[in-house]
Amino acid sequence: MIGTVKLPNTGGAWDNYNTATAKLDQLVTGKLTICVVFKGSTTNGLLYVGNFDKMNFTRTA
Repeated sequence: MIGTVKLPNTGGAWDNYNTATAKLDQLVTGKLTICVVFKGSTTNGLLYVGNFDKMNFTRTA
């Protein structure tokens, strides 16, 4: 694992989006396959982790 992101609660409406960002915990070089893992709980009665519009990955200097 190279990083984690805590997702903000958007109030449960499907059309309420928010932005979550994270810096990686270690340097990544070369061409890699990215595997995104979602962890969550359904104890609050919601049977989903989130509703995602898009994910952007940006290289920084």
